[in-house]
Amino acid sequence: VVTADMTTTRQAFRMGQRLSLGRLLGFYYAHIGSYLGQLHYFHSSYLLISLAYLGAAAEGTQLLSAASATGALMDSMLGPIAILFIASSLLPLVFVLLAEEGWVSAISSPLRQLAHLSPVY
Repeated sequence: VVTADMTTTRQAFRMGQRLSLGRLLGFYYAHIGSYLGQLHYFHSSYLLISLAYLGAAAEGTQLLSAASATGALMDSMLGPIAILFIASSLLPLVFVLLAEEGWVSAISSPLRQLAHLSPVY
């Protein structure tokens, strides 16, 4: 396993020296960047859940007087985050369908997926 890791590291280093920035970012995202993105999403989702839980617990027990402010903060944060999440899930599909099949399919297919709630899952 160690030799394979060293070979992969050497190959990544050589590719980093020779590739243009666009191709290098594609290589990065296809390999380690994908895992780092998932790790970031994992941690940020647990942070939002823990903030919501702490705000709900503080509001339910009347422990903090600013608990309603925590709830207002979560309401203001989760609305734009949910919209950005759904848009980032659907926009690549829209652009591919627009390029390959036309604007009718580019509009109807994402709307069909929204009706089934597939971007949310």
